[in-house]
Amino acid sequence: MSKYFKIADEFYKIYVPYFNQLVEHPEVGGKIQENELKLQFFITDLKARIMLDCCNVNSKVICGYNDLEADIKMWLKSDSAHRLWLGKLTFNPAIMSREIKVLGPVDKLKGLSGIFKPAADIYKKHLLKMGYKDLLR
Repeated sequence: MSKYFKIADEFYKIYVPYFNQLVEHPEVGGKIQENELKLQFFITDLKARIMLDCCNVNSKVICGYNDLEADIKMWLKSDSAHRLWLGKLTFNPAIMSREIKVLGPVDKLKGLSGIFKPAADIYKKHLLKMGYKDLLR
């Protein structure tokens, strides 16, 4: 059971607007668009799915099931996702330890390495703005 989220709707309530901010952010969204990626996150403990479709300038966030084929698929628990975007879980070691399971071209993942620091800053501000100060711990 998740320490932070009880149901998928809680997760979506936070992450859909957060990921929309990421895809619109010049540095973070620009890096994902530069690599023309469709990233899909499978949140295993909540049976939630979120896809970032950043293959063109009209990037979008899709929650739930969809028919699009992702370039990179990632499976992780909601607590791991929270810690990753908060900056408390490092991406590459989490992949090596299998806390995050990845399917897709590894060379495209290298292009994402620079997004996590600015993404963590955006996430912290997003949580505060939404009134989730308690999730910053």
